[in-house]
Amino acid sequence: MQIERIVRDSAPALRAQKRLEAEFAKREAELGKVADQLKRLQDEIEKDALTMPESQRRTKERDFADLSREFQRKQREYREDVNQRRNEELGQVIELANRIIRQIAESEKYDIIFQEAAYANPRIDITDKVIKAMEGKPPAAANDMPGPFTLAQIAIRLGGRIAGDPQTLIRQVGSLERRGPARSPSFPARSTARGSRAPAPRPSCWGPMRSRSRRFPGSSATTLRLFCRVSQLFNPRTLQPEGIHPSASVAPGARLAARVSIGAGCVLGDGVEIGEDSCLYPGVVVYPGCRIGARAIIHSGVVIGADGFGIADDGGQWVKVPQIGGVAIGNDVEIGANTTIDRGAMQDTVIEDGVKLDNQIQIGHNCRVGAHTAMAGCVGVAGSADIGSHCTIGAGAIILGHLSICDHVHVSADTVISHSIRKPGTYTGLFPADDNAAWARNTAVVRHLAKLADRVRELEKRLNGKESGNG
Repeated sequence: MQIERIVRDSAPALRAQKRLEAEFAKREAELGKVADQLKRLQDEIEKDALTMPESQRRTKERDFADLSREFQRKQREYREDVNQRRNEELGQVIELANRIIRQIAESEKYDIIFQEAAYANPRIDITDKVIKAMEGKPPAAANDMPGPFTLAQIAIRLGGRIAGDPQTLIRQVGSLERRGPARSPSFPARSTARGSRAPAPRPSCWGPMRSRSRRFPGSSATTLRLFCRVSQLFNPRTLQPEGIHPSASVAPGARLAARVSIGAGCVLGDGVEIGEDSCLYPGVVVYPGCRIGARAIIHSGVVIGADGFGIADDGGQWVKVPQIGGVAIGNDVEIGANTTIDRGAMQDTVIEDGVKLDNQIQIGHNCRVGAHTAMAGCVGVAGSADIGSHCTIGAGAIILGHLSICDHVHVSADTVISHSIRKPGTYTGLFPADDNAAWARNTAVVRHLAKLADRVRELEKRLNGKESGNG
């Protein structure tokens, strides 16, 4: 059997490739635009190098260097994400192929099947038979395939490196303190010849391993990310069965894709769209015309598409501004309990792919939250804020409306962002806690900083005047 043909030509493999292309098309196009921008900037510098003023040339070269670094960072993250998703998709295809191979072996009473050989007579090569059997059969979702797994199976799925026995059986992940017969610390230690266990590895063994080390049977350079992926293999992504709970209210005009789970008491309005493999836990409300992508996890109490805070002063009375936009949520988004996302006034409020929102977050109308941005609990985002990709927003932070935050910005907890941010980095505006007496003195100083600055400037003028007179 030729496994290479199966992962290249089988129907599930081809469907997986199309999913990957669709999932990453937008990011690929964005990278292309940045590459074109770099090329234009480089051409300008080279063309006008002799006639351009020195200050302008330095500014353009600095802009080129900054844009080049940003492009390289985005390109690196893009490649990592593509490779990770490809490993996941192909791992599921291989798992499906292995199940079919076992079925063929049992039905035709084969003693052994070789996955690769220098040559195989077509008469005994079952590759075509496996590919045909895989037609119309999608790989099982992660929820349907809990452990145990061998290290070899984990490496096939996630692309990790094996340092040890590939057939070591893994039943579950867990902490050292709470390990038991069916729960192992991260990975189980290798069994000895007498059936006893070697000393349990420390959690730090998740990090990169030296090539001669045999303390731990599996390792990866991306420690935390690999741990998350491995844990997902053994634990369901969601805890709610597929289907619509009898108490849920789903409008006739709502469209639900395959393998969607709608919990008790959920309300889905007319024109709502829910992507495949998405899960809405009990009590979620999605107003009419809102769209949620594939593999979303929406926790209890979330409200998507309520009217934004649009009002106008009419002679001392507030007049409501109709909110006629919707909410568009991308793929692989998770939204925590009791978070609210308001619909747009004219255009949609947009939550892009891979965004992770914690509990009790407010997203105002017309906002955009860029791909793979994460927000901790109790963040407040006012209307029309535009937040870039790969940002992190700490708990309790406030982002005022009608401002822009570029990609790769990290906002510390309890920070108020009152102006646009155009340079990646970490931003903190928290006044640290202190004992009350010291805090009161420091606060008094802060209140008078403007007056102190004026006095310093006045003293500097007088000092400069005296120095000029003495000269």
